[in-house]
Amino acid sequence: MSQLERTNYYKKLTKRIASMGAAVMMMVSMSAMGASANSYNLHYTEGAPTKDICTSYNTYVSGVFGSVANVYVTSKTFSSLVPGAYVTATNVNSGKSVKITKSNTTYTIKANVTLRGAVLQNKYVLKNYSASKSASATGTDSHS
Repeated sequence: MSQLERTNYYKKLTKRIASMGAAVMMMVSMSAMGASANSYNLHYTEGAPTKDICTSYNTYVSGVFGSVANVYVTSKTFSSLVPGAYVTATNVNSGKSVKITKSNTTYTIKANVTLRGAVLQNKYVLKNYSASKSASATGTDSHS
């Protein structure tokens, strides 16, 4: 292989590697955006500034669903300094809710959706947090 052929070979190889790296970066960023779109992060610490406290959060998903959509709420982490705190996950469309008190648990809410293409709204609220001094919960939701 001549010097010119070797140079061209390495240029092509470098371009291929760079394009594969760019593709991987794009896939990672797209998956991160999708994961964070339906996630919640609630937290309360006694004495913390108001701007550092989040005790309720809403998620929204639009799509085409049948008459019943299952909402899967996955609790990734849940902690409470003093027992008693919990999170209510409510599907606003149906009014049905579940009580979250554990980490690494998936809960199912049956949401009655009568309109095709309706927007499903889920509301997460940290409850009884002031008595517990410190409480936090993170998780995600998905729909079928």
